[in-house]
Amino acid sequence: MKNVSIDKSITQKVARWVVAPMSIVLLASVGYVNAGPHFGGGHHGMMNPLEKMVDHVDLSDEQESQVDAVLSKMKHEKGMRNGFKMMTSVIALDPESPDYDAKVEQQADAMAAKMRAKVIAMSAARKEIYAILTSEQKQELNEEISRHLERMEKRMDKRMKKHEKKARHDNS
Repeated sequence: MKNVSIDKSITQKVARWVVAPMSIVLLASVGYVNAGPHFGGGHHGMMNPLEKMVDHVDLSDEQESQVDAVLSKMKHEKGMRNGFKMMTSVIALDPESPDYDAKVEQQADAMAAKMRAKVIAMSAARKEIYAILTSEQKQELNEEISRHLERMEKRMDKRMKKHEKKARHDNS
């Protein structure tokens, strides 16, 4: 019976530290990839971080059009819309199946490839957007990125402290 509790514990840890965070990342990715137009369209859905930060830069109408075209191209990259489907397929796997681990690894590899493609697409979009901006606008965007990173760091620290406190409480 001890092995069953160990397996259950491992499954719970995998769910807590792998499946749940990947679910959040993939759901966020799906949300922003499927979001509608953002510049001048008035349909603000879930925006990707770069788009949100560029929104704080004072752009000319022409620059706004160019940036919108870059971001729109990134959103419509093929193969980036399947994150939710992939995550649900991992969750639907039977943990008691003999090939469970192999299937999870296969899905994780596919999800990692999608995430890699997303990071590369976002980096390419950032490079294209920087080419559109003036020196002053680049400075403005860099300042916004710094503020964004500081906020992210604070949120991460807060979450880590919360998890550490919970872990200490659970071990007591």
